[in-house]
Amino acid sequence: MTYLELWLIAIGLAMDCFVIAISRGLMFKEIKGKEVLGISFLFGISPALLSFLGYFISCSFSHYLMRIDYWIVFIIFSCLGIQMIWEYYKERGQIEPCKACVNIKVICLLALATSMDAFGIGISWALIGIKRNMEIFYTASVVGFASFLFTFIGLLFGYWSQKNSYYIRQIPVKLLGGLILLIIGGKVLFEHLSMHQ
Repeated sequence: MTYLELWLIAIGLAMDCFVIAISRGLMFKEIKGKEVLGISFLFGISPALLSFLGYFISCSFSHYLMRIDYWIVFIIFSCLGIQMIWEYYKERGQIEPCKACVNIKVICLLALATSMDAFGIGISWALIGIKRNMEIFYTASVVGFASFLFTFIGLLFGYWSQKNSYYIRQIPVKLLGGLILLIIGGKVLFEHLSMHQ
């Protein structure tokens, strides 16, 4: 695997983080630098660690884990998406600050769910011949850095858009955020089921 291929894979894996970060940024009433860095760190460290983990257990358990990882993603994203849609309809017409934007449990679940593809990629690394510890450390670091960077940019862009655009402020962001989670979860499930037909 070339360096270019690695970076393209890392950027591809970071796109889910980017989309979710934008939707989260749109929900913030106020935002602090430490919150942005903290959320970005969680979204960056999760794929790095899971790709690392996927690599080291691939020899023994890859067949079983590859069969259920997409179900885990689908269930987590669906539950969070339905919760956000329910909150939107419950709070519609009320002006309330976002309660779950920096909820650590929600953020950790989102970070974990967006990292399951990285876990699958980590499993594949052993199959394509990555052997040295420094090489696997570098590849996992690239995946983590790309997710961190795109999450950071997505949060700031979403927050800036919500503050500076009248039209964007009219968007029902909780509803859209929930729908985005459902779509991403459904896409992951559909892609994996299609591959196994």
